[in-house]
Amino acid sequence: MELAYLHTRPEQYARLKAECADFIVKENLGYEMSGDGEFVAVKVRKTDCNTLFVGEKLAQFVGISERNMGYAGLKDRKAVTEQWFCLHMPGQPTPDFRSFQLEGVDILEVTRHNRKIRTGSLEGNHFEILLRGAKETDELNVRLNNIKQCGFPNYFTEQRFGRDGHNLTQALR
Repeated sequence: MELAYLHTRPEQYARLKAECADFIVKENLGYEMSGDGEFVAVKVRKTDCNTLFVGEKLAQFVGISERNMGYAGLKDRKAVTEQWFCLHMPGQPTPDFRSFQLEGVDILEVTRHNRKIRTGSLEGNHFEILLRGAKETDELNVRLNNIKQCGFPNYFTEQRFGRDGHNLTQALR
């Protein structure tokens, strides 16, 4: 797949996501948790972990069906990401997550919330991206200034378009 370039094709290349810590994503829901309600809200930090797998393990840990678990969006696996999951647990006490163990996952916060976190219900994500192997040049500095002023397309490689470009095909329908 040939991707479009907003600021022309770059003269040099750099490595993206050489290590998980090179790509940090912090979810911004745009609202605070209510502190009470039918949902247990769990904020996690994931390193090299798939969102769906972590959500499944959280649901199993508290003994609920995966369909009673929600999150605002899928995050990159090869990254360090922070995001919220919610677990529908009406009338049940808030579980103690100190014994939850999953490699690459840290529980950062647990609280209650009055509604389910649904896919797309976030203000945005904050990214910290380290590119390895780039050489500082005048062209690179001009490009970075253009990006600061104009932004850039909301994709990194083909991942935004889904497996085999399926998301793009679906959007064109």
